[in-house]
Amino acid sequence: MLSNPATTETLTTFQQLQQLISEVTGNDPETITHNTYLEEFSLAEFPRIIMRINRQFEINLNPKRVIDEYETVEELATLVDEETELG
Repeated sequence: MLSNPATTETLTTFQQLQQLISEVTGNDPETITHNTYLEEFSLAEFPRIIMRINRQFEINLNPKRVIDEYETVEELATLVDEETELG
């Protein structure tokens, strides 16, 4: 959990995803890199990750589409940025 909610605004999308994924999976945030493959997360974890992303970023990603079309956390961060910009 972030110690200061205001810091969320200064973190990059990747850093926010890194923290969020860590909270859902229990993995150390430092082990989640730009090149971490999404398929490394379990089928039980992945929908929860996407649900948290949707809530935090106020977007509506489809877990199946994401896992089918994107490979890494970096690609997911780019998608989140694009979806956030579209509003």
